Amino acid sequence: MTYEVELKFKVADRVLLENFLKDGLKQSEKVRTVDVYFDKKDTAFFLRGIFIRVRDEKLLEFKFNPEDFEHEFAIEKSFELPLRENKVGSFNQLLSLLGMKQLSPGQSSFESFLKLNDLHEFVRIEKTRTVFIKGPFTFCLDEVRNLGQFVEIECRTNEEAKVPELVSSIKELAKKLKLKPINVGYVELYLRKYNYELYKQGLYILDTDKPKLARKHNKSKRKSEQQNGLELN
Repeated sequence: MTYEVELKFKVADRVLLENFLKDGLKQSEKVRTVDVYFDKKDTAFFLRGIFIRVRDEKLLEFKFNPEDFEHEFAIEKSFELPLRENKVGSFNQLLSLLGMKQLSPGQSSFESFLKLNDLHEFVRIEKTRTVFIKGPFTFCLDEVRNLGQFVEIECRTNEEAKVPELVSSIKELAKKLKLKPINVGYVELYLRKYNYELYKQGLYILDTDKPKLARKHNKSKRKSEQQNGLELN
C-alpha cells in the first residue's frame, strides 16, 4: 500500500518560493486542470471525508483515510476512464470498502457507476499547476480560480512508520519558505468561501476556524441546556 504525504500551504512570498525551486527539476509548463467532485445530494461522502473526483474527464480518483483525520496522508485509488473490463474487479473491491453499490457484469461505464450510487456533481475546482521536483519532494504550485495561490508539497512511502518523519520534514521546509499551513483541501476552501454552513460540518476544518466554531458550539450547547432547564422547572 502506498501512503501519500501531502501538505498544502498558502503562498505568502512567491519570490522566495520560486528562488528555492529554480534549481529543481521542472516537470512541466503551466498545465490547466479541471477536477469535478461527485457526491450524493446529501453530501454523505464529503461528511465522511471521502472524495470522489474526475480529473480532466480522464481519471476517476478516490481519496480517503479511514484512520487518520488530520488530512496529512491518505489512500488514493485511481482508474482510467473509460473504465476497463479487467479493472472492474478491483474497482468493485474499493466500492465495497467504501460502502457503495458495485457494478454488475457488463455494467462498467462511468455513467452506470454514477447512476447506481446516485452521485451528482458536487464541486468543480479549476486550477493552473506547475510542478517541480527537488530532492524527495514534489512541489505543485497552483493558481486556483477564485481561491488564490497555493503550493502542495508531496512525497510517498510504502512504509506507514515513515509517515510522521516525512510530515515533520515538510513542515520544517515550509517554515523556512514562509508558507502558511492549510490543513484542508481545495474542496473545503471552496465550501468555506461559498457554502460555509456545509464546510463547518466536514471532517476537515482550518485550524484557524476551530476555536471560533468550538465557541459557537459551546454557546449553542449552553443555550440548549438553559432552555431545557427552564422547561423542567
